[in-house]
Amino acid sequence: LRGEKSGVVHKRLFWRRGGIATVRLGDWKLIRVKGHKPLLFNIKEDEWEKRNLAGEAGQKERVKALLDEIAAWEKGHAKPRFMTGENWERNRILRHSVAAKDVK
Repeated sequence: LRGEKSGVVHKRLFWRRGGIATVRLGDWKLIRVKGHKPLLFNIKEDEWEKRNLAGEAGQKERVKALLDEIAAWEKGHAKPRFMTGENWERNRILRHSVAAKDVK
């Protein structure tokens, strides 16, 4: 907070809400959207997340490894005790699924 340390703060960063779960590992970010194929981005080269790399040659193992990272992380956490609501979850999933169709 005081600028005394520099460099990477977290090796891995996870978050989830409703039907969306995300992991960031180094330059890579994977978004798991309930009911849809995962989204994979190299955020160093594509900070606006316009190009979904999940279906590209050579990325199958990376996608699996990052999905496994999310699954392992979730095992260590209780299921959410609150609900964001069906409409919220449906809108978030729709937002991500529409974004997935737009990215090439």
